[in-house]
Order: sequence, then structure tokens, then C-alpha cells
Amino acid sequence: MSRKITKEENEKLFEFCKRHYVYHYDLQIELVDHLASAIEEQWKTDSELGFDEALKKSFGKFGISGFSKEVV
Repeated sequence: MSRKITKEENEKLFEFCKRHYVYHYDLQIELVDHLASAIEEQWKTDSELGFDEALKKSFGKFGISGFSKEVV
């Protein structure tokens, strides 16, 4: 059975969004859901992967601009 995001980890994802300048709650909800799903997908194949490392990998898929509103 693969690991699931805990309540504390979910709260960390909201804080992560705020630290990356996502202040609108509706956007935070969408991003937290996306990140949580991506992390849980990684845990299906590597259950030993830590939360922080899985988050880093998931956020890295957003590219160099991350959550930035800057369009390249």
C-alpha cells in the first residue's frame, strides 16, 4: 500500500504555496491538490522517498519559473 499525504504535510503544502507568492486561496487549493497527487504518485514507486524530496521533484516539473506569473 502506498503512502498518503498527512494533514501536517498538507498544511506544509499550503505554506509552500504562500512562500512561492501564491496568496489566493482558490489557487492554493488547486496547487496543493496537484502537488499532493504528484507526491503520492512518486510514493507508489518509491515509498522510501521523503516528503521534502518528493515535493522538490514535483515542484521542479513546473519549470524554471515555478509558480511565477512571468510568461517566457
